[in-house]
Amino acid sequence: MNYPTSVTDLFTQLCAIRSVSGEEQQVYQEILDFAHAQGIEVIRDTGGNLILTKGTKLPALLLNAHVDTVPHIKTIEVQEVAGLLTNKNGEILGADNKAAVAAMLFFLLGYDGEQQVQLVLTYGEETDFGGSTSLDLTLLNGKQGYVFDTAQPIGTIVQHTGTLLEWEVVCTSMSGHSGLTYPNPMVQQFVKVGEVVAAMAQLPDSRCNVAQLQSEAALNVISPYMRFAGEFRSMNPVSAHKAQDLLNGLAGDMTTVKITVCGEGYFIEESESASLCDVLESFNKRVVLQQSYGLSDVHVLRSRGLKLINCGNGARFTHSANEQIAVEDLELMVTIIERLVATF
Repeated sequence: MNYPTSVTDLFTQLCAIRSVSGEEQQVYQEILDFAHAQGIEVIRDTGGNLILTKGTKLPALLLNAHVDTVPHIKTIEVQEVAGLLTNKNGEILGADNKAAVAAMLFFLLGYDGEQQVQLVLTYGEETDFGGSTSLDLTLLNGKQGYVFDTAQPIGTIVQHTGTLLEWEVVCTSMSGHSGLTYPNPMVQQFVKVGEVVAAMAQLPDSRCNVAQLQSEAALNVISPYMRFAGEFRSMNPVSAHKAQDLLNGLAGDMTTVKITVCGEGYFIEESESASLCDVLESFNKRVVLQQSYGLSDVHVLRSRGLKLINCGNGARFTHSANEQIAVEDLELMVTIIERLVATF
């Protein structure tokens, strides 16, 4: 990485470094070498995350972003057209979440204040939250901080998020001739799973998805194996518990059920986000307190005791070939971070 002439230049350089989830090593090494060259204190924790630190006054203000992206094939080449940044190769841009990485790192390059700021760069956010789950919290000198990892206009604050469950149902049976065996045991199990999925989808303030269906059989043969997997998201704790009860009710001699709570929902009181609101309004940004079914590192890190707030970064159409972000929003994020640090 070369010393950037602007936050857009830094963003362009970061996007060109492939860092699909599970392939973050190169971008980490580039940032590590760059930070050392610029005299920024940087360490790699035992979980593999990078922590960059400037300033001495405690407690530290935390900034967090993830370096991984969803899959893409070609190298990302950022182009600017009428103030908008896109990938000229027609795939994802990587603004999720390299827009925040660029803004935070660019801020840190020019920062010489007394207030300590720690930039925590995690990995695996798009898949299994490996970075935020393994982050060594003893290396952090504060608990409060900010994340810009929601593809909404700047001014958006994620106030209320739901619980995410990943579920798996596996059905097994003796194989047999599908025309001679009646009733077909696997059809019966299929119907039961379908009824449960339909019931979960009707629970208040909830969303249910079936992501995977697998079977091992040919036509005219009763399958000895069927697997269903999906997610359930809910803003309602009662619905989240009810969904688990419905899934567990499928368990039996032919069926096993696995449920993983990937993240508990949270609610941020207005008093906790008051200073952030003041800063956003000082830039004439309309503050929008948002409810979101999405999951991010913030879920994991708040559940581990950190008081992080997730904010809009101005990106649009993330995870798609139409992904874009305005140069103006990149620059504004840097300025907002400057103000947040100054008023901390």
